[in-house]
Amino acid sequence: MASASVSSCGWLGDDWLGSSPLVRMGMDDAPLLASARTALVVENDPDLAGAMSEILQEKGFVVHCASDLVTARASLAARTPSVLALDLLLPDASSTELLEELAGQPEAPPTVVVSGHASGASVAASFGLELVMKPFDIERLVGAVDRAIRLQKRPRSTPG
Repeated sequence: MASASVSSCGWLGDDWLGSSPLVRMGMDDAPLLASARTALVVENDPDLAGAMSEILQEKGFVVHCASDLVTARASLAARTPSVLALDLLLPDASSTELLEELAGQPEAPPTVVVSGHASGASVAASFGLELVMKPFDIERLVGAVDRAIRLQKRPRSTPG
């Protein structure tokens, strides 16, 4: 794919950022779209992003993937997903920057931190979020996403 920022899963680019998803889904799906759960997966590994997308799609989510913070920010500005699955280490910046931006915003999506890095636990805890360590099993990811939505676990401001 020419663009390094968008992986090959779910709604891509313009579909998420404003053009009608009914073109992709068909007019008969309009009632479904209004109630659809959406997920934004921010992960720079295309294989892992694709796997996470597939898992969440099987659970009924419409999924968009971003592989960097620039794309993630644009996606969040266009539409607030039902849940955000956020990798900590991205090619253009640390996702901690995005968590700080989202902290305390009432419109911030419920968020799950996904990381294979040792600092993942402390970062997730400092923002009051659940961590899914890589590699993860399907049940762990789905459970964390469900809890984030049910409990409305949004990033909170870090002390200090």
